[in-house]
Amino acid sequence: MRLSPAALLTAVAASCFFQPTPSRAGLLGTTVTLNYNYQTPARTTDSLLVTAGVEVTCTGGGSGNANVCEMLTAANQYIDVGDLSIGYSYVGSQPGGFNVEEPNGMTFLNLDPGGPITDVSLATGIAGLDMSRVSFTGSSVSIDMHGLSLGFSNSFTLTLTAAPEPGTLAILATGIAAMISFRRRPASV
Repeated sequence: MRLSPAALLTAVAASCFFQPTPSRAGLLGTTVTLNYNYQTPARTTDSLLVTAGVEVTCTGGGSGNANVCEMLTAANQYIDVGDLSIGYSYVGSQPGGFNVEEPNGMTFLNLDPGGPITDVSLATGIAGLDMSRVSFTGSSVSIDMHGLSLGFSNSFTLTLTAAPEPGTLAILATGIAAMISFRRRPASV
């Protein structure tokens, strides 16, 4: 049985507006786990609720609003997890940097930007920091910072690309099917 164009359009509209679970794209409102790994076995772990503001502020000497500040001991270091990005910045009164010991870096876990992570891009002014120091899975991103110098001010931003949720793909497929079914029929004589 073939649906009339009006019935098909109604079905497509219903599938778009009456999803059983709301579709979400981005990290805002989720909880991300941050591990800072420094030498073996030193590690800190933080659970960060992703909001519109900066999640971590390290004020120096091991102080700040997160466990990672025990490792990021220089003042004025920030970690900001955005909707589809992860940023780090340092603004100091003296040059900063990361020790040469390995491991020395951050791993962000439980990342769910609305689908599996399929790509990560890097924007930075930190000399020596490039994509060879970044690795990722469908739900995590790691960045190796060992031996990098920061100068008086430096930062990086990782931008995440995620595959669409299966529900989004289903809506797209339904829309394409509707367009195909509306192809012009020959006029009756």
